[in-house]
Amino acid sequence: MKLIKLSSLSIFMIVLVFSCTKKNNPVGLNEGPEPTEIVLTDTSLFKNCYSYQDSLETYTNNNKIIVGNFDNAKVKSLIKFTSLPDTVESIENNQLQLTLVNKDSLNFARALKFARINQARKENYVNWQNATDSTQWQPDAFSDIDFEYELRDWADSTIISIASEKFYNEVEGKLVVDSLIAENGIAIYAEEEAANSFVEFFSLESSFSPSLKFNYISSEADSMLTYEEEVSSDIILSEKIDGDNTEFEKFENELKISNILPVKMYMNIDFSAETMIENLQNINTTEDLRRMTINKAEIILHKQLEEQFPERTIFALRPYVLTSEDATFPPNYYEDYTFVSYSNDSTVDSEEDKYSLDITKILQKIVAEEIDYYGLIFRSLEEDADFEFIKFATKFNNDENLRPAIRIIYTTP
Repeated sequence: MKLIKLSSLSIFMIVLVFSCTKKNNPVGLNEGPEPTEIVLTDTSLFKNCYSYQDSLETYTNNNKIIVGNFDNAKVKSLIKFTSLPDTVESIENNQLQLTLVNKDSLNFARALKFARINQARKENYVNWQNATDSTQWQPDAFSDIDFEYELRDWADSTIISIASEKFYNEVEGKLVVDSLIAENGIAIYAEEEAANSFVEFFSLESSFSPSLKFNYISSEADSMLTYEEEVSSDIILSEKIDGDNTEFEKFENELKISNILPVKMYMNIDFSAETMIENLQNINTTEDLRRMTINKAEIILHKQLEEQFPERTIFALRPYVLTSEDATFPPNYYEDYTFVSYSNDSTVDSEEDKYSLDITKILQKIVAEEIDYYGLIFRSLEEDADFEFIKFATKFNNDENLRPAIRIIYTTP
């Protein structure tokens, strides 16, 4: 009898659990509302949008070194080789061979020029102004070596023969390495006259590092030895051609991202409680807003076709929230704007025409009144790495289909 009762109870529980999992079963549990998707195309929600230049710094994990000019910026590359022989009897053919593996080029058909670096540097602190954490570049930080190389025929590698006298000085019948070159390295640069013309080589962080090679007879041995080493350090140094590096240009009503000179985007989108209640279905009160779930929130942008970087570009863009009503210009990270934890970066590929910038975590914080909000800032994660840029259509674009919009998927409380 007990066995029969136990079996009956088991069957009842199985039926009850099964019934609760049936979506439309009247005895099932309440599964809650389905997510709602809405696309807001009213461009008046985009109150104020502009782009602005920010401080020139150094991208220390770059897989390229750059020489040349683009968009009012000039870039030189600083390279250093360690363990150069101090004193040698002779160098074969009086030549050193510098090999640079080519990565890319834009209209570059002129001379690479070379200079010795007269100052010590620390790569993590190098920028247009600072050589180390405690010293700035001096006016005589670079001195020409009086050597240039015409780069005209494009190939996989650029092999440059440099007269040994540019690196070694004759002292009492022997060749002694230039102490400044041995300690600090050399700079490779180009004249400023030709705008929008540059060349990129692979760097130490790539699999095709620059290298230096030469054969020599040392003071200690009569046999020929070979020096062949990759660079021990390399970094690019960028600055403005015209204008002060501490002056930051503002591009009103433009949406642009650039690495050099670094340009960020600012968008003040109206996410006020009144606007959200007006546009979101079944959200009727501020309490509804605070308790709703933002499943997905994106800013929809389109490429501005009229002006783009001449090569393919791929950006990782990171969103931030401007939290200060009285922010300085340009805004300071931490003081004026902040990163919202777990916010997603967004990938932007110039071969595509439409982009979605994820702001899900940010909008959730805004509607829940957990953060002060005075606009959004987007920046490239490779600022100061190269000349690449991308421009997006704004709310003033003649084609309505290219104007920015907001896509929100949300669940009511």
